[in-house]
Amino acid sequence: MNLAIFALLAFGLLALGLSASVYAASEPDPPKNLLADDVSPTAIDLYWSAPNDDGDSPITGYKIEFKIVPDGYNVLVANTGSNSTFYFHSGLQTGKTYVYRISAINAIGTSLPSSEAVATTSTSSSPPQHVPPNPPTDLTANDMSPTQIDLTWKKPSANNGPQVTGYKLEKKSNSTSYSVLVNNTASTSYSDTSVVTGTTYTYRVFAINSVGISNSSATVSASTSEASAPPVEELAPNSPSGLSALPVSPSEITLSWNKPASNNGPPVTGYKIEVKSGTGSYNVLADDNGPKRFFKHTGLNTDTKYTYRVYAINSVGLSSASPESTAQPKHTFVPTQLIATDVSPTQIDLEWQAPSQTYGQSIVGYTIQEKITTGVYQTIEQTSDKNTRYSVTGLETDKTYTFVVFARYSLGSSDLSAEASATPTSASKPPVTDTVPSPPRNLKAAASSPIQIDLTWDAPINNGGTDVTGYRIDAKVGAGSYFTLVQNTESSVRAFSHPEREPGTSYTYKVYAINSVGTSAASNSATATPSSSSIPKISGTTPSPPTALEAVLSSPNQVTLTWKVPTIDGGTEITGYKIESKTGSGAFVMLSQNAGTKTNYTHSDLKSSTTYSYRVSAVNVIGTSNPSNLVTITTEFIPNPDPTKRIPGFPDPTKDPQYYVERYQNEPEYKAWFDENFPDFTIYEVVGLPEPSTDPLTVIPGFPDPEVDPQYYVDRYNEEESYKAWFDKNFPNHTIYDVVGAEPPPEPEFGVCGPQTTLINGTCEKISDNTAGGGCLIATAAYGTEMAHQVQFLREVRDNTLLSTESGTSFMTGFNGIYYSFSPTIADWERENPAFREAVKAFITPMVSTLSIMTLADQGSEEQVLLLGISVIALNLGMYIAAPAVVAIKVRKHILS
Repeated sequence: MNLAIFALLAFGLLALGLSASVYAASEPDPPKNLLADDVSPTAIDLYWSAPNDDGDSPITGYKIEFKIVPDGYNVLVANTGSNSTFYFHSGLQTGKTYVYRISAINAIGTSLPSSEAVATTSTSSSPPQHVPPNPPTDLTANDMSPTQIDLTWKKPSANNGPQVTGYKLEKKSNSTSYSVLVNNTASTSYSDTSVVTGTTYTYRVFAINSVGISNSSATVSASTSEASAPPVEELAPNSPSGLSALPVSPSEITLSWNKPASNNGPPVTGYKIEVKSGTGSYNVLADDNGPKRFFKHTGLNTDTKYTYRVYAINSVGLSSASPESTAQPKHTFVPTQLIATDVSPTQIDLEWQAPSQTYGQSIVGYTIQEKITTGVYQTIEQTSDKNTRYSVTGLETDKTYTFVVFARYSLGSSDLSAEASATPTSASKPPVTDTVPSPPRNLKAAASSPIQIDLTWDAPINNGGTDVTGYRIDAKVGAGSYFTLVQNTESSVRAFSHPEREPGTSYTYKVYAINSVGTSAASNSATATPSSSSIPKISGTTPSPPTALEAVLSSPNQVTLTWKVPTIDGGTEITGYKIESKTGSGAFVMLSQNAGTKTNYTHSDLKSSTTYSYRVSAVNVIGTSNPSNLVTITTEFIPNPDPTKRIPGFPDPTKDPQYYVERYQNEPEYKAWFDENFPDFTIYEVVGLPEPSTDPLTVIPGFPDPEVDPQYYVDRYNEEESYKAWFDKNFPNHTIYDVVGAEPPPEPEFGVCGPQTTLINGTCEKISDNTAGGGCLIATAAYGTEMAHQVQFLREVRDNTLLSTESGTSFMTGFNGIYYSFSPTIADWERENPAFREAVKAFITPMVSTLSIMTLADQGSEEQVLLLGISVIALNLGMYIAAPAVVAIKVRKHILS
């Protein structure tokens, strides 16, 4: 009985090819990263990378073709007979442009050609000379914080030597001798965080290539203070990048873009969007879109092309326009705009746009799948409504997840959406929907004494959805440039007094509002000039001093101050406190001009074993009080870590550290002595030198730009073949993540395979000693890929339903013997003849739909598999035999009559 029923079921399975084994070898993918370099007036070097996929058969050689523009291609080498990825093409004509392409060869056949590479020979084509580089130029040093100095420099001028591969950086403090800060860095910038506040440092830089090291650059000096901060210039922003316009329906286009690269100007607060139809003129679509970097443009015409450009806005003005992006509204056939957002350490929210073209069918739900490895996905949820949002919970923190979505219709389904990824971290939280506040209003400045200016202003009209927590105040003297007077008042008080001004000098101010999202654009400017006749416009006096000032060590290098409010406020409310400190017998330095109305303050990053003194003054709109009582406290001793065992006289500070390194490398007895006495440290650690780079990076001036998000370079590497080829040539032994400083993605993790299966190339395959054959050949050829969800569905029916029963397993063993006698030929016909492939797809698609009945069976249930199998057979006999037979009989009767 079992064999009879499964014999009938074979009718449907023969066309589908539900095999339990993997498919055969194939031709390789094309080679990658082809580059052509003119190395003489008559020769060109070719470099390339092996294919991503060798087709499960080793690469045995490469076919090389070339053409001279504008002629057609000629075969240069039919088969190199080697897996070498280099070729020297000589005997060329000077002044001609040569174009190359390469194909990979394995035992199965020859791949498609690679992308093209172009080179032009000229009389100046030559290999580099054997000389060290010129010195770097334009070395600059900027104090960015009390404990950080940033250095930048430019690449040396060319001297026909080998390419610069790195830079050596040295520094000294005061009158000491130079020491090595960085032995070899590929970047043209460096942040020195080993500085001590108040100390002057001098720097110099050298260039390195394969021949040697350059002379020193010009020197530059800088020192830090408690007021050190990154410079903010009065600059409009750079233009936004990456503008993308994508149609999501016949009447809607969605825009998205990237934030501008930083230029040390004020922060970006919004974006202006313009659009034009066809070849018309631009019109403003959104005057200020706020900080959001996406926009939906609706109510469009299907037969019109729309072109967009975007500007960034800050308190100075408008950026130049972004590059344009053009799109035409049209139907979409898969879910689009899939976005994955990490909203907690264990949750990712997904959101997408429904396909606009469903061919009259209703969407009954969506299937959400997680990526297991390249081209392999597993279903995590099947929704039963049209909701285009889904939350994936119970995830691992710090693991990257990638998802796709497809729509399910009343009959059939869409193809997969594009992928979207996110990584839940301990800092993950729901996206902020609030915005920065609007600017403060009605700023006024008045000279209240010959040496003091008082400011007042009104609150912003819009607080951005969250409370204003403070104000930033900028000032300028006369016609000079603005500087930040108070970074954050940390108070909602809308008044500020600027004491100790110079009579007869004009001062101009701007105020910004601050909330939890960021800082607003600037208020109106206000100017005042103190003079001998300036008098307060408000009655009252300055406050009495704060009382009960205390200082406690909250950590070995951190002091917390507390005090009580003044007993007399001078007739107007206290608006803040001025806090000062000094070390030892030095002069007082202001820590905060106006620290808000809180009666505590934390002073961090203090020196070890140092005595600090503090005093606090109260501020109101009249002025500043006398100082409070003085408090003094000494920080704890924090020993500098010393990795050595403190052997007297070693290392000798008067000797060049390189002396010890060379002895270690060249004298076995000296090396044995060092390793015995310093088993946990390297020679470089003990003598104070940086560890040498085992593989120094190539230096491309300006790459990577420290102001550009490293992910920008990663995205270009993954999406632009020519960019990837350029990078791989210049950094052959490094990944894009190493060079730009981006976090690499985690290694792919595979799911657990079920009983009697094993993981093969990221796919769970059935283990069967008596099952012959390959993949689902006919269905795979019809749908274009083994990863098509129709083919994956067939495999699930086979693995989870048929092979879960003894009779199903027996049937599959016999079925494979018949199926593989003809299926490779049918599959080859499909690949060679697109019309035949479409016919096969049309023939088997109804059969695929009927097999969904088999998923109703419980796994391992012989009875249910048999009964549902009979139902599938009956349905297919009706569709493919009975119905055509009835039609044929009626047609014949009609013809005879």
